[in-house]
Amino acid sequence: MVIKNAAAETRYMIRCCYCKQTFAIESAVAPWQMSNAAALAVVERHAAVCPTTTKRLEFRAHGRVERFIDVARDVLTADWKIETVNGRYNPAIKCGARCLNAKHGDCECSCGGAHHGEGMVAA
Repeated sequence: MVIKNAAAETRYMIRCCYCKQTFAIESAVAPWQMSNAAALAVVERHAAVCPTTTKRLEFRAHGRVERFIDVARDVLTADWKIETVNGRYNPAIKCGARCLNAKHGDCECSCGGAHHGEGMVAA
């Protein structure tokens, strides 16, 4: 179960164009509008499992770790595919594992997108 804070959060499905791994984040701010520090937190979390992401950060920062924060949003928005979860309520389709572990942004089931991609949310 995902615990949401008081701010209205949206789930974003993110696919790394290098390792093709998909994960999800929940944020009140769209990834392309995040502060550099918030974007760096998302990128560094994924970089732990994707060495190419680390190399892209280093390349864009010209090898200087202190500049990672300056280029993180570029890596997040230019190097990754980002989709907002779009839910449509359909009581005839029961929400299940297919919805919870989805790797794309479209949902049509009994949850109306409320649980879509929940199993992919980065801890």
